[in-house]
Amino acid sequence: MAEVQFWKYCSSFSYFEVKKDQKLFRYQRSLQKEAINHLLQMNTVNQYKFTKSTLEEIFKILTEARNDLTKWGYLAEDAFPSNMTVRNSLSQILEKTALFSDLMLKLPDVAHDLFDKNDPWRICIAWCIVFCQKSKIYDDVHQKMLAVLSQELEFVPKDPAYSNPFRKTVEASIPKEVVKTKKKPKKGPKLSQNV
Repeated sequence: MAEVQFWKYCSSFSYFEVKKDQKLFRYQRSLQKEAINHLLQMNTVNQYKFTKSTLEEIFKILTEARNDLTKWGYLAEDAFPSNMTVRNSLSQILEKTALFSDLMLKLPDVAHDLFDKNDPWRICIAWCIVFCQKSKIYDDVHQKMLAVLSQELEFVPKDPAYSNPFRKTVEASIPKEVVKTKKKPKKGPKLSQNV
């Protein structure tokens, strides 16, 4: 988190309290990155299971945090909150949106399979992306990550140079001649072989 930007949005907090929150965010992100790197080493079946349970938990937390922020009337442009409930909800939005970004960008095939079918998740993450962008709490690296995520999810038009290096092109690797067609059973009566 950019220190100058972050400090600008802190009203009643001392500099040291803000630094403590920044440090906690960086620590959480390091744990998330370790988990993603471990996940990348798993086989596809385990990746799918882990990603599914993680996405379910992420969106449960994001939905609750979003509801809390809305209930308290906290807007992304507001000063950094002094209320601990609002502060925790804000932290959850920031941390879980970043974790979702890592999952979607580094495991796109698995994550898209689970995410694309779920309209409530699409609505929730669209809100979270806009909220995080407007809050100005993310540093430049995380802001760029949100921009790339928006392209990956097709919330904004993709840049012509955009490509996700983690995406596997399964369809392109299967030659069309190899694809077998299923034989249709013959219609009509059949003679039994037992005589």
